Amino acid sequence: MVGQPGRRRGRHPAAPAGRRPRPVRQAHRRPRPCTRARARVGTCARVRVGVRTGLRARPGVRSRNRAGINGRLTKSDMSRKPRVLSRGMAWRNAVNGVLQQLTGYQLRRVPVPAARTAPAPAPAAPAPAPAAPAAAPAPAPKPKAKKPAPAFPADYDDEAKDIIRAVKPYSMTSPERLNAFILATRYIARHDIPGSVVECGVWRGGSMQACARTLLSLGETERDLYLFDTYEGMTPPTAEDLRRDGRPAQELLDAQGKDRPIWAVASLEDVKAGFGHVPYPKERVHYVQGRVEDTVPGQAPEQISILRLDTDWYASTKHELEHLYDRLVPGGVLLIDDYGYWQGSRQAVDEFLEKTGERLLLLRMDEGRIAVKP
Repeated sequence: MVGQPGRRRGRHPAAPAGRRPRPVRQAHRRPRPCTRARARVGTCARVRVGVRTGLRARPGVRSRNRAGINGRLTKSDMSRKPRVLSRGMAWRNAVNGVLQQLTGYQLRRVPVPAARTAPAPAPAAPAPAPAAPAAAPAPAPKPKAKKPAPAFPADYDDEAKDIIRAVKPYSMTSPERLNAFILATRYIARHDIPGSVVECGVWRGGSMQACARTLLSLGETERDLYLFDTYEGMTPPTAEDLRRDGRPAQELLDAQGKDRPIWAVASLEDVKAGFGHVPYPKERVHYVQGRVEDTVPGQAPEQISILRLDTDWYASTKHELEHLYDRLVPGGVLLIDDYGYWQGSRQAVDEFLEKTGERLLLLRMDEGRIAVKP
């Protein structure tokens, strides 16, 4: 750039007297850009070309490109199109110079690659036919849940527990009533109570097995054991035979098959096979088959040390008490298995005690009762 005329560079124009003049630094003044909104690019380019590119612009010659920034061409410009194209490089440099100064960016032509045509996709293979669903495997049968081992009170001795475990598959009697039978057997053996052991209603013989095992543990094998039963299941009940909730026994029997526990069906062979596991003398075990109304008292022993009644119904229990209680020796033990479950059994006992005036203290053994004859 050229400084102002008539002024020496580096000196202050007028310094006061007695004071050293301070040097003045003058910055180079940049040429003013075109401020007209529709300025011709050629006018600005003439100055910029000389400054930025080192090309000398001929004075007085303007660019014939009147397109400007808006990019419009006149008819006269169209006639001089080859000349404009020959100066395209200078025009591009001039524009890039201005852009570089103002924004820091320049224009560059970037070749655009030709669009690639994607190869046609291969025809998809036909989808295979869906396979027939495989048949679901049959569910495995659930194993039958094993009955839990009976829980014993803390006062049961180990020998009684072992006996109860051994005979439980052959008995529907609860552990408490089985334990009472074991204690009664020990009682008659230790106190030398004479007489045989009689049970009416034995099912598979589990309760009498407990008695035999207890006698064996005490070393006593001379006592006779009598097992009275039909060995064909329950006899027909009567109107007095109701369950404790009032439901008739006949209705309960009709609702269930004879293979259900309520019928208590067990053959004589089954009972004998169960007793085969007990090493009690076989000649001391007596099996009496038939209704108690037909076999008692004809086939019953004269002396009874333990009388256990488990035929459930009113008629059979009444018959047993009327014909066998007198044969129960003093100090003998009476066990009534279903006193608290079947109303007919309880009624038969209560009527007998009221009729005879016998004073018995009936102690509870869950649903049963136990007493010692005075």
